[in-house]
Amino acid sequence: MNPDPEADRWYRTYPTFPGVATCITLMQAGKARGTWLEIIHHLWVEHASVIFDDLCTAYLHVEPVIQGYIVEAIAAARIPIAIPFLSAQLHSPVAVVHRWAIRGLAQLNTRESRRALWDAQTIQFDDPATTAAFQQELGQYLNRPSH
Repeated sequence: MNPDPEADRWYRTYPTFPGVATCITLMQAGKARGTWLEIIHHLWVEHASVIFDDLCTAYLHVEPVIQGYIVEAIAAARIPIAIPFLSAQLHSPVAVVHRWAIRGLAQLNTRESRRALWDAQTIQFDDPATTAAFQQELGQYLNRPSH
């Protein structure tokens, strides 16, 4: 028996990974909070290479908060096939989305991911404050002073 009753309830309800669609539905309905949200994140990271396409498809149809969770899990999974997806998310004006895209690309630390981060220096958002915050975050990973 799991010491966390919510984790125990999750694994009784879903003895195997329920799939991205079920997880998204739980999140949208507000049923995935606390422990359940942590379990979903863990499962997405664990299965990322297999469910990557499902996560990318779901990303297109969910609100920004859930988009952030998706990008966070993909970034944490550190799978090279995610580089084009994470690179595209650098252009998102949603801070949590582009922040996790930056972190994910930095953690991958491949030539392609480093190039995507370098090229992102030219990204501008409609809101100057968003651009400034983005450039500051990016600067931390490029090991150069941010302006």
